[in-house]
Amino acid sequence: MKNKIKYLLFILTIVLIFSITQSCKDSLGYDPNVEITKIIKDTVNIDPEDPQTKFINIDKWDISFKEFYQEGRMLKDQKWDFAVPFHKILIDTSNQYIRLWMEMDFVNNKPDIEYSNRKDRVLNFRIKFVAELYTETIYNLVEKTNERRWSEITIRDLRKAVGANFIIPGSESRSQFFLEEINLRAGYLNFIITNDFTKYPYISTRYFRGTIKLYFKN
Repeated sequence: MKNKIKYLLFILTIVLIFSITQSCKDSLGYDPNVEITKIIKDTVNIDPEDPQTKFINIDKWDISFKEFYQEGRMLKDQKWDFAVPFHKILIDTSNQYIRLWMEMDFVNNKPDIEYSNRKDRVLNFRIKFVAELYTETIYNLVEKTNERRWSEITIRDLRKAVGANFIIPGSESRSQFFLEEINLRAGYLNFIITNDFTKYPYISTRYFRGTIKLYFKN
């Protein structure tokens, strides 16, 4: 009798383990609501001054940005015009993985009067991105100023007679840099950048998004 009970308990244990294993596999592999993120250990030290590296300058790009702002119940978008007063873009393609050093400042020099229908506007955007590149990877721009990956946006409040500026770091705007494509044959990199201000109820500008295409072949 005792042996039969032990045997039944053994069978039940095996069935239970198998059921749990299958359940976990299904939820991770097939459930569309489960997001799987590839975690990459970022331990590469990127130094453009290192004589062992082969960085070249990049000074050709296609870049566009849009501001998305709330007007009543509607979310509208507006092209963001800009100048680039500063840039430092270096790329090293000599390794297995491309290494990129990118610093750029973007400034919108249009007068406030051209945004008379808006409550606020993006005045400038700064970004620094230093990384070894992996395709279809999202990089968070949430580090402190002058570290490897950070961003900063200045928004102007237009509701006051003299516009007040306030700065939002990437850690507060959930700033993300998505490497969409590496094309070695044509010699370009495609990035998508996003910033989210929905946590700030007093800002009508809800999102700031753009595309950055860098060319590293003449």
